[in-house]
Amino acid sequence: MGLVGMLYVSRYNMFAWLIVAALMFCKPLQKRDHFVKRFILSTLVSFVLLTVISFVENEINVYLALNSSNLWDYVLINLICHLLVYGIYMLFIGSCYKAKFITIFFIWIAGYSTQAIALSINDAIAAAFPLLKFLSWQPITVYAAIFYLICYAISYFAIYYFYAKTMGKVKILSDVYSTSTLLTFIICLLLIVVIKSVANPFESSSKVLFIMINLGIFIVGINVLGVQFHMTKTMSLRRETEMVLHIKDLRLAQYENIKQSMAIINEKTHDLKHQLIALKKNYSIDESYMNDIEQAMQIYDTMINTGNKALDVVISDKKLICSKKGIEISVIADGSKLSFMSDANIYSLFGNALDNAIEYLDKVDEKNRTIKVNVQGQGKMVSISVRNYYEGEPVKSEKGLKTSKDNEQWHGFGIKSIKKIAESYGGSLVVYSEENAFILSILITA
Repeated sequence: MGLVGMLYVSRYNMFAWLIVAALMFCKPLQKRDHFVKRFILSTLVSFVLLTVISFVENEINVYLALNSSNLWDYVLINLICHLLVYGIYMLFIGSCYKAKFITIFFIWIAGYSTQAIALSINDAIAAAFPLLKFLSWQPITVYAAIFYLICYAISYFAIYYFYAKTMGKVKILSDVYSTSTLLTFIICLLLIVVIKSVANPFESSSKVLFIMINLGIFIVGINVLGVQFHMTKTMSLRRETEMVLHIKDLRLAQYENIKQSMAIINEKTHDLKHQLIALKKNYSIDESYMNDIEQAMQIYDTMINTGNKALDVVISDKKLICSKKGIEISVIADGSKLSFMSDANIYSLFGNALDNAIEYLDKVDEKNRTIKVNVQGQGKMVSISVRNYYEGEPVKSEKGLKTSKDNEQWHGFGIKSIKKIAESYGGSLVVYSEENAFILSILITA
Protein backbone atom coordinates (compact mmCIF):
# COMPACT_ATOMS: atom_id res chain seq x y z
CA MET A 1 0.00 0.00 0.00
CA GLY A 2 1.39 3.40 -0.99
CA LEU A 3 2.12 6.19 1.44
CA VAL A 4 -0.83 8.32 0.28
CA GLY A 5 -3.24 5.40 0.33
CA MET A 6 -2.11 4.36 3.80
CA LEU A 7 -2.70 7.91 5.06
CA TYR A 8 -6.31 7.85 3.90
CA VAL A 9 -6.96 4.28 5.08
CA SER A 10 -5.41 4.90 8.50
CA ARG A 11 -7.67 7.93 9.02
CA TYR A 12 -10.78 5.97 7.99
CA ASN A 13 -9.72 3.02 10.12
CA MET A 14 -9.09 5.19 13.18
CA PHE A 15 -12.46 6.92 12.87
CA ALA A 16 -14.30 3.63 12.38
CA TRP A 17 -12.92 2.37 15.70
CA LEU A 18 -13.78 5.69 17.34
CA ILE A 19 -17.38 5.14 16.23
CA VAL A 20 -17.33 1.68 17.83
CA ALA A 21 -16.05 3.26 21.05
CA ALA A 22 -18.82 5.88 20.87
CA LEU A 23 -21.45 3.13 20.60
CA MET A 24 -19.93 1.51 23.69
CA PHE A 25 -19.80 4.59 25.86
CA CYS A 26 -23.01 6.25 24.58
CA LYS A 27 -25.24 3.29 25.38
CA PRO A 28 -27.00 4.95 28.37
CA LEU A 29 -27.49 8.27 26.55
CA GLN A 30 -30.75 9.29 24.95
CA LYS A 31 -30.70 8.87 21.18
CA ARG A 32 -31.91 11.70 18.98
CA ASP A 33 -35.01 11.30 16.80
CA HIS A 34 -34.43 9.28 13.62
CA PHE A 35 -31.26 7.88 15.15
CA VAL A 36 -30.46 5.40 12.36
CA LYS A 37 -30.76 8.05 9.65
CA ARG A 38 -28.71 10.48 11.71
CA PHE A 39 -26.08 7.82 12.37
CA ILE A 40 -25.72 6.92 8.68
CA LEU A 41 -25.71 10.54 7.52
CA SER A 42 -23.26 11.62 10.26
CA THR A 43 -20.94 8.75 9.34
CA LEU A 44 -20.99 9.67 5.64
CA VAL A 45 -20.39 13.37 6.35
CA SER A 46 -17.56 12.48 8.76
CA PHE A 47 -15.80 10.34 6.17
CA VAL A 48 -16.13 13.07 3.56
CA LEU A 49 -14.52 15.54 5.97
CA LEU A 50 -11.82 12.97 6.77
CA THR A 51 -11.06 12.71 3.06
CA VAL A 52 -10.66 16.48 2.84
CA ILE A 53 -8.39 16.57 5.92
CA SER A 54 -6.27 13.68 4.61
CA PHE A 55 -5.93 15.35 1.21
CA VAL A 56 -4.79 18.65 2.73
CA GLU A 57 -2.43 16.81 5.10
CA ASN A 58 -0.88 14.90 2.21
CA GLU A 59 -0.37 18.09 0.19
CA ILE A 60 1.32 19.80 3.14
CA ASN A 61 3.53 16.75 3.75
CA VAL A 62 4.61 16.81 0.10
CA TYR A 63 5.46 20.49 0.45
CA LEU A 64 7.43 19.85 3.66
CA ALA A 65 9.29 16.96 2.02
CA LEU A 66 10.56 19.38 -0.62
CA ASN A 67 11.20 22.40 1.60
CA SER A 68 11.81 21.25 5.17
CA SER A 69 13.61 18.45 6.98
CA ASN A 70 12.42 19.42 10.47
CA LEU A 71 10.66 16.45 12.13
CA TRP A 72 8.60 18.75 14.35
CA ASP A 73 6.93 20.30 11.30
CA TYR A 74 5.43 16.90 10.53
CA VAL A 75 4.48 16.39 14.18
CA LEU A 76 2.70 19.75 14.26
CA ILE A 77 0.74 19.00 11.09
CA ASN A 78 -0.16 15.56 12.41
CA LEU A 79 -1.30 17.08 15.71
CA ILE A 80 -3.50 19.68 13.99
CA CYS A 81 -5.07 17.00 11.77
CA HIS A 82 -5.75 14.81 14.81
CA LEU A 83 -7.49 17.71 16.54
CA LEU A 84 -9.66 18.25 13.47
CA VAL A 85 -10.51 14.53 13.38
CA TYR A 86 -11.53 14.57 17.03
CA GLY A 87 -13.55 17.72 16.46
CA ILE A 88 -15.46 15.78 13.80
CA TYR A 89 -15.80 12.92 16.30
CA MET A 90 -17.42 15.19 18.89
CA LEU A 91 -19.81 16.57 16.26
CA PHE A 92 -20.65 12.99 15.27
CA ILE A 93 -21.57 12.10 18.88
CA GLY A 94 -23.55 15.30 19.37
CA SER A 95 -25.54 14.76 16.18
CA CYS A 96 -26.62 11.26 17.22
CA TYR A 97 -27.15 11.61 20.98
CA LYS A 98 -28.77 14.15 23.29
CA ALA A 99 -26.07 15.08 25.77
CA LYS A 100 -24.40 18.06 27.37
CA PHE A 101 -21.04 19.20 26.04
CA ILE A 102 -19.26 17.88 29.15
CA THR A 103 -20.70 14.39 28.52
CA ILE A 104 -19.66 14.46 24.86
CA PHE A 105 -16.21 15.60 25.96
CA PHE A 106 -16.04 12.71 28.43
CA ILE A 107 -16.89 10.23 25.66
CA TRP A 108 -14.37 11.86 23.34
CA ILE A 109 -11.63 11.30 25.93
CA ALA A 110 -12.76 7.73 26.63
CA GLY A 111 -13.13 6.89 22.93
CA TYR A 112 -9.74 8.31 22.02
CA SER A 113 -8.05 6.49 24.91
CA THR A 114 -9.73 3.22 23.92
CA GLN A 115 -8.61 3.48 20.30
CA ALA A 116 -5.08 4.49 21.34
CA ILE A 117 -4.81 1.55 23.75
CA ALA A 118 -5.90 -0.99 21.12
CA LEU A 119 -3.58 0.53 18.50
CA SER A 120 -0.58 0.58 20.84
CA ILE A 121 -1.04 -3.11 21.69
CA ASN A 122 -1.39 -4.01 18.02
CA ASP A 123 1.63 -1.94 16.96
CA ALA A 124 3.86 -3.25 19.78
CA ILE A 125 3.15 -6.91 18.96
CA ALA A 126 3.35 -6.30 15.19
CA ALA A 127 6.74 -4.61 15.67
CA ALA A 128 8.05 -7.80 17.29
CA PHE A 129 6.37 -9.98 14.64
CA PRO A 130 6.41 -8.01 11.34
CA LEU A 131 4.19 -10.53 9.51
CA LEU A 132 1.32 -9.44 11.76
CA LYS A 133 1.51 -5.81 10.61
CA PHE A 134 -1.87 -4.90 9.15
CA LEU A 135 -1.69 -1.34 7.77
CA SER A 136 1.75 -1.05 6.21
CA TRP A 137 3.51 -0.92 2.87
CA GLN A 138 3.70 -4.70 2.73
CA PRO A 139 0.77 -6.70 1.28
CA ILE A 140 -2.02 -7.45 3.78
CA THR A 141 -2.20 -11.11 4.77
CA VAL A 142 -5.10 -13.06 6.22
CA TYR A 143 -3.11 -13.69 9.40
CA ALA A 144 -2.43 -9.97 9.82
CA ALA A 145 -6.11 -9.09 9.32
CA ILE A 146 -7.30 -11.75 11.79
CA PHE A 147 -4.70 -10.73 14.38
CA TYR A 148 -5.66 -7.07 13.94
CA LEU A 149 -9.37 -7.76 14.49
CA ILE A 150 -8.72 -10.05 17.47
CA CYS A 151 -6.39 -7.51 19.08
CA TYR A 152 -8.95 -4.70 18.79
CA ALA A 153 -11.86 -6.96 19.78
CA ILE A 154 -10.14 -8.11 22.98
CA SER A 155 -9.03 -4.57 23.87
CA TYR A 156 -12.48 -3.10 23.30
CA PHE A 157 -14.25 -5.90 25.14
CA ALA A 158 -11.98 -5.51 28.16
CA ILE A 159 -12.49 -1.73 28.23
CA TYR A 160 -16.26 -2.17 27.85
CA TYR A 161 -16.36 -4.68 30.70
CA PHE A 162 -14.25 -2.66 33.14
CA TYR A 163 -15.28 0.89 32.18
CA ALA A 164 -18.06 1.43 29.62
CA LYS A 165 -20.60 -0.61 31.61
CA THR A 166 -20.44 2.05 34.33
CA MET A 167 -21.51 4.83 31.94
CA GLY A 168 -24.82 5.13 33.80
CA LYS A 169 -23.01 7.72 35.93
CA VAL A 170 -22.67 10.26 33.11
CA LYS A 171 -25.42 12.47 34.60
CA ILE A 172 -23.03 13.75 37.25
CA LEU A 173 -20.10 14.55 34.96
CA SER A 174 -20.61 18.28 35.36
CA ASP A 175 -19.86 17.81 39.06
CA VAL A 176 -16.75 15.72 38.41
CA TYR A 177 -14.69 17.79 36.04
CA SER A 178 -13.03 21.08 36.82
CA THR A 179 -11.14 23.14 34.25
CA SER A 180 -7.81 21.86 35.55
CA THR A 181 -8.99 18.24 35.26
CA LEU A 182 -10.10 18.70 31.68
CA LEU A 183 -6.82 20.38 30.77
CA THR A 184 -4.90 17.49 32.33
CA PHE A 185 -6.80 14.97 30.19
CA ILE A 186 -6.30 17.06 27.04
CA ILE A 187 -2.56 17.31 27.69
CA CYS A 188 -2.34 13.53 28.19
CA LEU A 189 -4.16 12.85 24.94
CA LEU A 190 -2.11 15.37 22.98
CA LEU A 191 0.99 13.80 24.48
CA ILE A 192 -0.10 10.45 23.04
CA VAL A 193 -0.50 12.04 19.58
CA VAL A 194 2.94 13.69 19.74
CA ILE A 195 4.66 10.56 21.05
CA LYS A 196 3.01 8.47 18.36
CA SER A 197 4.10 10.88 15.63
CA VAL A 198 7.68 10.93 16.90
CA ALA A 199 7.71 7.16 17.35
CA ASN A 200 6.77 6.23 13.77
CA PRO A 201 10.32 6.61 12.35
CA PHE A 202 11.66 4.24 15.03
CA GLU A 203 9.45 1.39 13.80
CA SER A 204 12.10 0.44 11.23
CA SER A 205 15.25 1.77 12.91
CA SER A 206 14.77 0.61 16.53
CA LYS A 207 12.06 -1.93 17.22
CA VAL A 208 12.83 -2.10 20.94
CA LEU A 209 12.42 1.65 21.33
CA PHE A 210 9.25 1.58 19.21
CA ILE A 211 7.77 -1.18 21.42
CA MET A 212 8.70 0.74 24.59
CA ILE A 213 7.05 3.90 23.25
CA ASN A 214 3.85 2.00 22.48
CA LEU A 215 3.97 0.51 25.96
CA GLY A 216 4.13 4.07 27.30
CA ILE A 217 1.11 5.05 25.17
CA PHE A 218 -0.76 2.04 26.54
CA ILE A 219 0.04 3.05 30.13
CA VAL A 220 -1.03 6.67 29.55
CA GLY A 221 -4.30 5.54 27.92
CA ILE A 222 -5.14 3.08 30.70
CA ASN A 223 -4.38 5.70 33.35
CA VAL A 224 -6.61 8.28 31.63
CA LEU A 225 -9.52 5.81 31.54
CA GLY A 226 -8.84 4.71 35.11
CA VAL A 227 -8.78 8.24 36.47
CA GLN A 228 -11.87 9.20 34.43
CA PHE A 229 -14.05 6.43 35.76
CA HIS A 230 -12.60 6.45 39.25
CA MET A 231 -13.52 10.12 39.57
CA THR A 232 -16.99 9.42 38.19
CA LYS A 233 -17.57 6.53 40.60
CA THR A 234 -16.28 8.51 43.58
CA MET A 235 -18.45 11.51 42.78
CA SER A 236 -21.45 9.25 42.19
CA LEU A 237 -21.07 7.62 45.60
CA ARG A 238 -20.62 11.02 47.24
CA ARG A 239 -23.70 12.40 45.55
CA GLU A 240 -25.76 9.34 46.46
CA THR A 241 -24.73 9.73 50.10
CA GLU A 242 -25.58 13.43 50.07
CA MET A 243 -28.93 12.74 48.43
CA VAL A 244 -29.81 10.00 50.90
CA LEU A 245 -28.88 12.26 53.81
CA HIS A 246 -30.92 15.08 52.28
CA ILE A 247 -33.95 12.82 51.93
CA LYS A 248 -33.45 11.65 55.50
CA ASP A 249 -33.40 15.26 56.75
CA LEU A 250 -36.56 16.00 54.78
CA ARG A 251 -38.21 12.92 56.25
CA LEU A 252 -37.25 13.95 59.76
CA ALA A 253 -38.66 17.45 59.28
CA GLN A 254 -41.82 15.97 57.78
CA TYR A 255 -42.11 13.54 60.69
CA GLU A 256 -41.86 16.31 63.28
CA ASN A 257 -44.48 18.41 61.50
CA ILE A 258 -46.89 15.50 61.13
CA LYS A 259 -46.38 14.40 64.72
CA GLN A 260 -47.30 17.86 66.00
CA SER A 261 -50.21 18.23 63.60
CA MET A 262 -51.69 14.83 64.40
CA ALA A 263 -51.40 15.44 68.14
CA ILE A 264 -53.43 18.62 67.78
CA ILE A 265 -55.93 17.04 65.37
CA ASN A 266 -56.47 14.00 67.60
CA GLU A 267 -57.08 16.18 70.62
CA LYS A 268 -59.61 18.28 68.73
CA THR A 269 -61.36 15.35 67.04
CA HIS A 270 -61.64 13.54 70.37
CA ASP A 271 -63.45 16.54 71.87
CA LEU A 272 -65.55 17.01 68.75
CA LYS A 273 -66.65 13.38 68.73
CA HIS A 274 -68.10 13.70 72.24
CA GLN A 275 -69.82 16.91 71.28
CA LEU A 276 -71.39 15.25 68.23
CA ILE A 277 -72.62 12.36 70.33
CA ALA A 278 -74.30 14.79 72.71
CA LEU A 279 -75.71 16.71 69.76
CA LYS A 280 -77.25 13.58 68.26
CA LYS A 281 -78.99 12.76 71.53
CA ASN A 282 -80.49 16.20 72.09
CA TYR A 283 -81.27 17.51 68.61
CA SER A 284 -82.70 16.18 65.41
CA ILE A 285 -79.95 16.15 62.76
CA ASP A 286 -79.83 14.10 59.56
CA GLU A 287 -78.40 10.73 60.57
CA SER A 288 -76.49 10.10 57.29
CA TYR A 289 -74.84 13.51 57.51
CA MET A 290 -73.69 12.83 61.06
CA ASN A 291 -72.35 9.43 60.04
CA ASP A 292 -70.32 11.01 57.24
CA ILE A 293 -68.75 13.44 59.71
CA GLU A 294 -67.95 10.65 62.16
CA GLN A 295 -66.46 8.51 59.40
CA ALA A 296 -64.24 11.38 58.28
CA MET A 297 -63.05 11.95 61.84
CA GLN A 298 -62.48 8.25 62.37
CA ILE A 299 -59.45 8.45 60.10
CA TYR A 300 -57.65 10.53 62.72
CA ASP A 301 -59.32 9.18 65.80
CA THR A 302 -58.30 5.57 65.24
CA MET A 303 -54.56 6.09 65.56
CA ILE A 304 -52.38 3.06 64.93
CA ASN A 305 -50.92 1.75 68.16
CA THR A 306 -47.90 -0.43 67.44
CA GLY A 307 -45.94 0.29 70.58
CA ASN A 308 -43.65 2.77 68.84
CA LYS A 309 -44.68 6.43 68.50
CA ALA A 310 -42.57 7.10 65.40
CA LEU A 311 -43.99 4.06 63.63
CA ASP A 312 -47.52 5.06 64.73
CA VAL A 313 -47.07 8.50 63.18
CA VAL A 314 -45.71 7.32 59.83
CA ILE A 315 -48.31 4.54 59.48
CA SER A 316 -51.14 6.90 60.40
CA ASP A 317 -49.87 9.48 57.93
CA LYS A 318 -49.65 6.97 55.08
CA LYS A 319 -52.96 5.41 56.07
CA LEU A 320 -54.63 8.78 55.52
CA ILE A 321 -53.09 9.03 52.05
CA CYS A 322 -54.17 5.46 51.29
CA SER A 323 -57.75 6.22 52.30
CA LYS A 324 -57.86 9.11 49.85
CA LYS A 325 -56.48 6.93 47.02
CA GLY A 326 -58.66 3.90 47.74
CA ILE A 327 -55.74 1.79 48.91
CA GLU A 328 -56.34 -0.83 51.59
CA ILE A 329 -53.46 -1.01 54.05
CA SER A 330 -53.19 -3.63 56.78
CA VAL A 331 -50.59 -3.48 59.53
CA ILE A 332 -49.38 -6.25 61.83
CA ALA A 333 -46.49 -4.69 63.68
CA ASP A 334 -44.81 -4.98 67.05
CA GLY A 335 -43.31 -1.50 67.14
CA SER A 336 -41.62 -2.16 70.47
CA LYS A 337 -39.07 -4.27 68.59
CA LEU A 338 -37.87 -1.09 66.89
CA SER A 339 -37.08 0.79 70.11
CA PHE A 340 -33.35 0.71 69.30
CA MET A 341 -33.90 2.71 66.08
CA SER A 342 -34.01 6.50 65.94
CA ASP A 343 -37.29 8.20 65.07
CA ALA A 344 -35.69 9.69 61.95
CA ASN A 345 -34.58 6.28 60.67
CA ILE A 346 -37.97 4.70 61.37
CA TYR A 347 -39.80 7.46 59.56
CA SER A 348 -37.37 7.45 56.63
CA LEU A 349 -37.39 3.66 56.24
CA PHE A 350 -41.15 3.13 56.43
CA GLY A 351 -41.93 6.43 54.72
CA ASN A 352 -39.84 5.54 51.66
CA ALA A 353 -41.16 1.98 51.52
CA LEU A 354 -44.80 3.03 51.74
CA ASP A 355 -44.37 5.98 49.37
CA ASN A 356 -42.99 3.61 46.72
CA ALA A 357 -45.93 1.23 47.21
CA ILE A 358 -48.52 4.03 47.15
CA GLU A 359 -46.99 5.57 44.03
CA TYR A 360 -47.20 2.25 42.19
CA LEU A 361 -50.72 1.31 43.39
CA ASP A 362 -52.06 4.70 42.39
CA LYS A 363 -51.67 3.54 38.76
CA VAL A 364 -53.46 0.15 39.03
CA ASP A 365 -57.12 -0.86 39.31
CA GLU A 366 -58.71 0.03 42.65
CA LYS A 367 -59.62 -3.61 43.34
CA ASN A 368 -55.89 -4.47 43.45
CA ARG A 369 -54.75 -1.60 45.67
CA THR A 370 -53.47 -3.41 48.75
CA ILE A 371 -50.49 -2.97 51.06
CA LYS A 372 -49.45 -5.25 53.91
CA VAL A 373 -46.94 -4.14 56.52
CA ASN A 374 -45.41 -6.62 58.93
CA VAL A 375 -42.91 -6.02 61.73
CA GLN A 376 -41.87 -8.84 64.03
CA GLY A 377 -38.87 -9.72 66.11
CA GLN A 378 -37.25 -12.77 67.57
CA GLY A 379 -34.31 -12.36 69.88
CA LYS A 380 -32.06 -9.65 68.49
CA MET A 381 -33.34 -10.00 64.93
CA VAL A 382 -36.15 -7.86 63.57
CA SER A 383 -37.80 -8.54 60.22
CA ILE A 384 -39.74 -5.88 58.32
CA SER A 385 -41.72 -6.51 55.17
CA VAL A 386 -43.83 -4.24 53.01
CA ARG A 387 -45.87 -6.11 50.41
CA ASN A 388 -48.05 -4.58 47.72
CA TYR A 389 -49.89 -5.79 44.64
CA TYR A 390 -47.63 -5.94 41.58
CA GLU A 391 -48.22 -6.87 37.94
CA GLY A 392 -45.00 -5.77 36.22
CA GLU A 393 -41.96 -7.64 34.99
CA PRO A 394 -40.30 -10.04 37.47
CA VAL A 395 -37.97 -8.31 39.93
CA LYS A 396 -35.11 -10.24 41.53
CA SER A 397 -33.23 -7.36 43.17
CA GLU A 398 -33.33 -3.59 43.57
CA LYS A 399 -31.09 -3.33 40.48
CA GLY A 400 -33.98 -4.62 38.36
CA LEU A 401 -36.31 -1.81 39.34
CA LYS A 402 -37.45 0.62 36.67
CA THR A 403 -38.63 4.11 37.41
CA SER A 404 -42.07 5.50 36.65
CA LYS A 405 -41.09 8.90 37.99
CA ASP A 406 -41.04 11.97 35.76
CA ASN A 407 -37.72 13.02 37.30
CA GLU A 408 -35.31 10.11 36.84
CA GLN A 409 -32.67 11.94 38.88
CA TRP A 410 -34.49 10.85 42.07
CA HIS A 411 -35.01 7.27 40.93
CA GLY A 412 -33.60 4.69 43.32
CA PHE A 413 -32.68 7.04 46.16
CA GLY A 414 -35.64 5.86 48.26
CA ILE A 415 -34.48 2.25 47.98
CA LYS A 416 -30.87 3.27 48.57
CA SER A 417 -31.92 5.19 51.68
CA ILE A 418 -33.72 2.11 53.03
CA LYS A 419 -30.71 -0.05 52.24
CA LYS A 420 -28.28 2.30 53.98
CA ILE A 421 -30.48 2.45 57.08
CA ALA A 422 -30.73 -1.36 57.18
CA GLU A 423 -26.97 -1.73 56.76
CA SER A 424 -26.32 0.85 59.49
CA TYR A 425 -28.00 -1.59 61.91
CA GLY A 426 -26.03 -4.56 60.60
CA GLY A 427 -28.92 -5.66 58.42
CA SER A 428 -29.79 -6.14 54.78
CA LEU A 429 -32.45 -5.36 52.20
CA VAL A 430 -33.96 -7.82 49.73
CA VAL A 431 -36.32 -6.72 46.96
CA TYR A 432 -38.20 -9.21 44.78
CA SER A 433 -41.58 -10.05 43.24
CA GLU A 434 -43.70 -13.19 43.30
CA GLU A 435 -47.30 -14.10 42.41
CA ASN A 436 -48.54 -10.56 41.72
CA ALA A 437 -46.80 -9.22 44.81
CA PHE A 438 -43.86 -6.88 45.23
CA ILE A 439 -41.98 -7.54 48.46
CA LEU A 440 -39.52 -5.28 50.22
CA SER A 441 -37.93 -7.39 52.96
CA ILE A 442 -35.58 -5.98 55.60
CA LEU A 443 -33.68 -7.84 58.28
CA ILE A 444 -31.88 -5.84 60.99
CA THR A 445 -30.14 -6.51 64.27
CA ALA A 446 -31.27 -4.86 67.51
